[in-house]
Amino acid sequence: MNRVYDYIKIDKYVIMPNHIHILVSVYNSGMSKSPSPTNETIPSFVSTFKRFVNKEAGENIFQRSYYDHIVRDERDYLSRWQYIENNPIKWEEDELIKDCVSKLPLA
Repeated sequence: MNRVYDYIKIDKYVIMPNHIHILVSVYNSGMSKSPSPTNETIPSFVSTFKRFVNKEAGENIFQRSYYDHIVRDERDYLSRWQYIENNPIKWEEDELIKDCVSKLPLA
């Protein structure tokens, strides 16, 4: 994705059995590395990401909508980073774990 969107950097991600978290930084397409508006960039990025993954998976694995959040400051950024870091540890507390585990193929 970083090759397709050279003005977006994936800073952190985690792939969970029933969801994914991605923390990205969006930069101007010019020389400046200052943040740019995301009103068109993020939807385009998400659409392309879903298309690439669905092609690799051979089927549509994503729900139609998604949740996004604009990080406002360093504290918010670090909070999101830590949330993504700790998400796998909290997996057993996920209310949908039983549904997801029941759909896993037996080994």
